[in-house]
Amino acid sequence: MNLLRAAALAAIMGTVVGCGSDPKTADSVDDPCGPADDVERGAVTAGEGVKTGVTTAVEGTKAVGKTVGGYVDGGSDEAKKEWAEGKADTRATANEGSSDTKTAANTKPCNR
Repeated sequence: MNLLRAAALAAIMGTVVGCGSDPKTADSVDDPCGPADDVERGAVTAGEGVKTGVTTAVEGTKAVGKTVGGYVDGGSDEAKKEWAEGKADTRATANEGSSDTKTAANTKPCNR
């Protein structure tokens, strides 16, 4: 048991020492766009994230409504079918929004 603890401690210490060899600060990084563009990129990314969340929530709400309607119209089997379709639509909407958010996060405003 002590050998295992010693090995784990050695691995952690090696990782910590290895990571601290070349620290970078905001001043040491060559950024032609400047900090104002970083703020704008953060705002655009947050906006895309909110838009994705709202759109996905709307799709999820539609899926629940269709499932209830399917249960009323056709019983349990119809409800399962409607739920599967709604789940696929919601997932597709979330994936599309995720892609838009990642693009916004990785695109600097000064490079557009």
